[in-house]
Amino acid sequence: MKKSIMRGTLPFPSPNNPSLVKMLDPIKKAGFEGIQLGVTDLVGELSPRTSDADVAKLAKNCRDAGIEPHSIYGGITFFREDETERKKGLDQAKRVLDLAAGLGAKTILIHPGQLSPSIPYDDCWKFAVEGLNALKRQAESTHIRLGLENVWNRFLMSPLEFQRILALPRQRELAGRHARTGESEDRRLPGHRSQPGPSAFGKRAEGDLQPP
Repeated sequence: MKKSIMRGTLPFPSPNNPSLVKMLDPIKKAGFEGIQLGVTDLVGELSPRTSDADVAKLAKNCRDAGIEPHSIYGGITFFREDETERKKGLDQAKRVLDLAAGLGAKTILIHPGQLSPSIPYDDCWKFAVEGLNALKRQAESTHIRLGLENVWNRFLMSPLEFQRILALPRQRELAGRHARTGESEDRRLPGHRSQPGPSAFGKRAEGDLQPP
């Protein structure tokens, strides 16, 4: 097992803070071997507008310091009520895949959905499945895994729901669950942990796209 650090836990660039490149050597000396980089429109090293040349330079700086940029987070949301906004979101998601490929990352972290008064569960499920299907071909061609995060979002609340969406025919070899133990504390008892697998959850009907 390798120890990694998330970019969001580090200071972002400012007149009083060092750049990420200057923090790479201290990160390595602290015992970390990898980093999860973030895509943001605000501050940081990566955004949808970052050039391919700058992405390649960042990847080289990380690896020269002995830090692997193994995954990225941010920049992908499927749960937009307006169809035009959802299309823009998918276009941006495809750019995030480009960024991940340029970094040599293996996984992108995806917030799969967020329930709200205007987006009920069945719509959220539909948007998530459509979004994953739209990214499938590019993810396969770049050998990048889509990691669905278990966040506090009232969506995919249980291992059963995660197993159901990941078992859909077009997602079996592509998507997985990006598990964060801290994000599960409001939905389980101490000592409990999920063990997803066919023996625990049984079989799913082929072509079933309905919410659990």
